[in-house]
Amino acid sequence: MHNLNRRTRNLAEDMSCKICGWHCEDLLRTLRDRPEAKQIWQHYLGREDSIGFFTTSKEEWWKLNFLKMKKAKIGDWPWGLIFGVICWRIRKWRNEASIANTTILVSIKLEIIGKTIKEFVDVTAGTKQANEAAIGGAIRGCYGEWIMGFSQDIGKCSVDLAELWSLLQGIALAWSRNIKLLEIESNSATSINMIKKVGKNHPLFCVVEKIREYLSRDWTWKISHIPRQRVSEIGKRE
Repeated sequence: MHNLNRRTRNLAEDMSCKICGWHCEDLLRTLRDRPEAKQIWQHYLGREDSIGFFTTSKEEWWKLNFLKMKKAKIGDWPWGLIFGVICWRIRKWRNEASIANTTILVSIKLEIIGKTIKEFVDVTAGTKQANEAAIGGAIRGCYGEWIMGFSQDIGKCSVDLAELWSLLQGIALAWSRNIKLLEIESNSATSINMIKKVGKNHPLFCVVEKIREYLSRDWTWKISHIPRQRVSEIGKRE
């Protein structure tokens, strides 16, 4: 909470800034207009882009950063991320300076901000990568002996699409190996029901239709659902 807010709520008598001595510490003074804060913003904006940045009202400043500059980038970093990290850090350092009377050089603050942004980008990239789907399966003989397996990264998609795509790849692979008697097992009851029931208006019908086309060929097949727990038990016995 800045000092103007404290004064308005009768939590303090003095609304001046204890750090720089400015007569009124409001939100813009805290986040944007204090000399050290201004140096940080200018570092990322550059001299030309920062001209209008420091002259707008509070309402216009929020609109500028949340709406007009929403899709802007500084290097490879989106402005929304830079803006959020800088505001958070400046606020945090202001509170620490007010309570503990500590000071940090602007050069060190810029280094900390850069590391924070990079860490956030790395974590976000890791999350996106973790959300990407991969499929796989195995073809076994009638006695459970290994014939062959398959795996494939298919990018970001829904669980239903991944399950259907895995079934399609396994069935297509079995056909290519000239297997004429096939028992298909899947731990996705939803996918099995979709193969049996969905119509042309379903968003995944194109995949279902291809699976049905394979199953309509000249071979004998059976499809059944097996619980995920049983799949795990089979894997442990390998």
